[in-house]
Amino acid sequence: MANITAFFITLLMALFAGPLKEILPQFGYIDKVVTVVFALCAIMKLVYMERKGQYTLRPRDIGLFVLTIIFIIYSFLPNMFHQPSNTLSLQIYSMFSLIKYAITFWSGLYLFRNLKLQKTTQYFKIISVTFTTICLILGIANLKLHFLSTFDIRFGFETVSFGFGHPAQFAAAVIIITIIHSFISWSEKDKVPYLLIFANFALVILAGRTTSIGFYLCMMLLLLILPHIRRIPIYIYFLVAGVLAWFGRDRVVSQFFGSEDEARGVLLNTGLQIASEHAPLGAGLGMFGSHASRLNYSPLYETYNISKVWGLSQEYPSFIADSFWAMVFGELGFMGAAFIIFLFGYIVWLLYKEVQINDYQTKFLIMLPLIYAFITSPMDTVMVSGTMVTIVLAVIYMVALKNEYQENRGEEAVL
Repeated sequence: MANITAFFITLLMALFAGPLKEILPQFGYIDKVVTVVFALCAIMKLVYMERKGQYTLRPRDIGLFVLTIIFIIYSFLPNMFHQPSNTLSLQIYSMFSLIKYAITFWSGLYLFRNLKLQKTTQYFKIISVTFTTICLILGIANLKLHFLSTFDIRFGFETVSFGFGHPAQFAAAVIIITIIHSFISWSEKDKVPYLLIFANFALVILAGRTTSIGFYLCMMLLLLILPHIRRIPIYIYFLVAGVLAWFGRDRVVSQFFGSEDEARGVLLNTGLQIASEHAPLGAGLGMFGSHASRLNYSPLYETYNISKVWGLSQEYPSFIADSFWAMVFGELGFMGAAFIIFLFGYIVWLLYKEVQINDYQTKFLIMLPLIYAFITSPMDTVMVSGTMVTIVLAVIYMVALKNEYQENRGEEAVL
């Protein structure tokens, strides 16, 4: 029972780390603490079970563990061949931000895949509905009274983050909550929570992030048709891709074709230039596009004449860590980018093997958070943020529930 409570509270703390951080700043480190604690517990469990002669690690789990270790070793190679380099502590910090989701996934799945979490689902649904109701009331009232902190103006109204620090973080939390709630409702009652889905769509709109709105609209379309199909037709994928491309067109243009004054476009173009000039390894950890390169301002911003761009200067470095792939290309090069894609693909494959069930809808919902992370990675920094650890925890939660549901149905069939 203690493990169940601990995991569920950890999931909730990760989901609501933004508002909790406003109360206690230490909650801003929850993703890092979760990763380290999970890894240590997994290693201790593995050693304990091995000494008892019980080999509980699956071959594909070993594969992910080995890939993670290889990536960690590889990530330090560019710094060995490139000068100047950032401090060792910031190199480790930058590496950790890139790999923490894989560590959390491997260790969390090993620790909790068979945890009995069904007792927590009612609590989650109550929290989910309460959260949506409160935010919706506050959001609608704010349209008239303007009492919430405003981030910017989009679609003609003030966008808000509801205490999450940034509207994108709030939108991500809403998306994750919607997926988990939909998974529970579908698994337990073969129903889709339509009212919650529409209400949360309104919240994502209030956040004003076009990428999140586009993804949520596509997700909502798929969730609405999910009960009526056995498998999603090919034309639906093209329809969804078209909707997502239309909503994300402004971000795509700024990211890939931005002007010389637009930070994201400048970062990605410069990252690709660095990857070409320092092929195939890149400039090294903590040197470009990462929070580490902002904490200890990297000389590369001066070298490539982008230190005068708004948000990339030493005096105002707010946008330095705004492009995930710029960071990857700049710090780890083309080889590192290929490694990250392969590692992520392996995790998706491992998860697909983990949920070998005939229920296509359940499998789709479990995979959806990782799909969200990767689809939005060209326009956002979810892959290196605390949100990515929350996504992994959500996936593990649904995998454990899926295993318990299957076990219960097997017992009912026997009876």
